[in-house]
Amino acid sequence: GRLAEKRQALERALSIRRSVLGPEHLEVAATLNGLGVALSALGDRPGAQKALEESLRIRRRELGGTHPETAASLANLGGLLGAAGERAKAGEMLQDALRIFERTLGAEHPHAAAVRRNLELFALSDVLV
Repeated sequence: GRLAEKRQALERALSIRRSVLGPEHLEVAATLNGLGVALSALGDRPGAQKALEESLRIRRRELGGTHPETAASLANLGGLLGAAGERAKAGEMLQDALRIFERTLGAEHPHAAAVRRNLELFALSDVLV
């Protein structure tokens, strides 16, 4: 359905952006982040993880470790890893994302609230296991 169409559109955009802008451009990172989210929703965890890791790597290098876009990549990758049971690594990434969002956007920003909610859900699932 729509997710498969979104995936195809993002893959086309990624190919174009890589060839026109270069493989390390921030627009490539943004497209990889969106593709990773779409692949995760489609159940392609390996593909999602690869895209999100590449997005994070580009954003860290180009924007630094304290930029909100870097935090978005951290949060998405952390959420993916947490859902896959990699709780320790996911928790670290989500905590880092939360710190960045709170510092740059404020504690009440929707991005910070979403990461906080993910951390609470992981903590709850640990209690229920």
